[in-house]
Amino acid sequence: MFVYKPVKTTALNKKHVAHKNWTVTDETAANYGVISYSGHYSRGEWSISDPNCTNIAQEALTGNSYYKREIFDSIYHLYYKDIENATKSGDSQYLSQQTRNLHDKVNVITIPSNIFGQRIKENSFTMSNASNTIYDDGVGNLRDTAIANLSNFKKFTKSDYIIKVDFNDGWLAQTTNPNVTYTYKTGSYHLQDISDGPLEPFATNVSFGRYASGNYGRKGSTFINFHGSMSIASASNSHVQIKNSRVLGVNEKRWNEDFAISMWVKIPLSQSMTSSYTGQWTPLETNIGEDSQRTLRDNTYNVIATSRQWSHNIPWELQVYNSKEASLKGKVRFVRGKRGSEGSIVSAGTYNNNNWNHIVVQVATGSMQLWVNGILEQQITDPVAEEWIYDRSTDIFIGARRWGYKTRKKSGVTQALVQGVSRLQATYKNKNKNWIYPFKGSVNEFRLFNRALTTPEISSLKGYYRDSDIVGNIFYNNGIAAITDLSDDYTALLNDYTIEFEGTTEHTIHNYQCVVEDEEYNVTFNPSARKNNDKNSAKMKGFATSSEFAPFITSIGLYNERNELLAIGKLSNPVQSPKDLDIVFNVQFDT
Repeated sequence: MFVYKPVKTTALNKKHVAHKNWTVTDETAANYGVISYSGHYSRGEWSISDPNCTNIAQEALTGNSYYKREIFDSIYHLYYKDIENATKSGDSQYLSQQTRNLHDKVNVITIPSNIFGQRIKENSFTMSNASNTIYDDGVGNLRDTAIANLSNFKKFTKSDYIIKVDFNDGWLAQTTNPNVTYTYKTGSYHLQDISDGPLEPFATNVSFGRYASGNYGRKGSTFINFHGSMSIASASNSHVQIKNSRVLGVNEKRWNEDFAISMWVKIPLSQSMTSSYTGQWTPLETNIGEDSQRTLRDNTYNVIATSRQWSHNIPWELQVYNSKEASLKGKVRFVRGKRGSEGSIVSAGTYNNNNWNHIVVQVATGSMQLWVNGILEQQITDPVAEEWIYDRSTDIFIGARRWGYKTRKKSGVTQALVQGVSRLQATYKNKNKNWIYPFKGSVNEFRLFNRALTTPEISSLKGYYRDSDIVGNIFYNNGIAAITDLSDDYTALLNDYTIEFEGTTEHTIHNYQCVVEDEEYNVTFNPSARKNNDKNSAKMKGFATSSEFAPFITSIGLYNERNELLAIGKLSNPVQSPKDLDIVFNVQFDT
């Protein structure tokens, strides 16, 4: 008799990731669909009635006829809008391990998905020419081998920093189209930083400047300007506040461990403000509902950066002497300590030369140090090495020092217990926050390190204006490489390059073991075994009715429960249906 019944199958499915190597040059890029774009931020209006900026006819175009501002805006909103918040970034993978630093220009290389598959494999991307090579580091950063190979260059990582504010987001304050000119408005801004956690820099009443020249990507980047001015009515004196940074001293005892603060400072010949509202209240006695205000008092120095308010505890403060101290005018001072145990270092030279100078103040193994332009000015014993020092009342401020209020209104009189004696005390409503000793000048690349720096590290920061060989980012899931560094080298690289990478495709391997037992699968639908060779005939020829008949199997089909054919496999050699034994066919295919 003939037997025909469903074959027993066992599915063994598993995932498999395949990679394919690709090499693309600038000559073959069009064949593969690889395109490069140049993006540039612009505040020009899209209107013909734009006399101060430019109009749409003057907007810069890329070589492939896109508006450069469109390219820039797309990259900014997708990947750089909020570099600390994965929910606001178009690609959150490796977000905490990447350094995303966008200036006002970006060069973009796009690879189509039909080439890279599901994603570009980590550690596989390189872009090079005869003189330059950039590569991905496996976590989404693009690095330049030429920078890493600079003589005595020292690299830093995100883990070295507590706070890092580079002031490269000045383009947000730009008021013009860059094809016309670069001008920046004065205002207040949230600034980008790479700090993890709550330490957020906020700038008040500042403006930005732009470097006209400089090596290693400094050209075209921006810095911050402080105006060193104030009024009795305004609470918006020029400064940067690192919000929530008071916790560094109060909760973490940061100022009792080794630390370093590095920054570039540009000090003009003179400081415009040599007095602040730190004098007595006038009038000292007022009636309820009446105002009084602080009087001006001379100060001999201006504050570049500080970690204190009006406490006599000084975790650290960097100052520059003004004209009220003629013999010291233009010298910088690092001060730290408590009343009665205060240590200070004054520079030997003057630096009010309107040039950029690199300054490092640090506490290292029980010593205070002041470095200027890579040279150790002086080192003294830390006066509070064995004490817990902090000012719980204030954050870190750059450009001025926070100090109470400038005006107050008497609101009433209350009964209070003072040293065990009940007394009447006036109560006041304070107004107009007070920033004292305001600094006039410019600051760039403010960095707070969680350790002291070595001499080679300080020399590298001073000599190369940068702390990393990172020049951009690669977004593996989207096939996009973005070069954000402003070095001119990358213009040449975009015009003459070889790109190599591995595309990634995930396959599901479907493996079915089809078991054909003895005396099974012994019928055939081949017309040659049917009467009159008629494939529609239900009658078999005599030889096919014998119990010895065993047809050959030439193909295997896989069906679902609805008898729909899902896959069919053709055997390279026919296999005779089993007799006196079972046979197992292993069917494998990928999707």
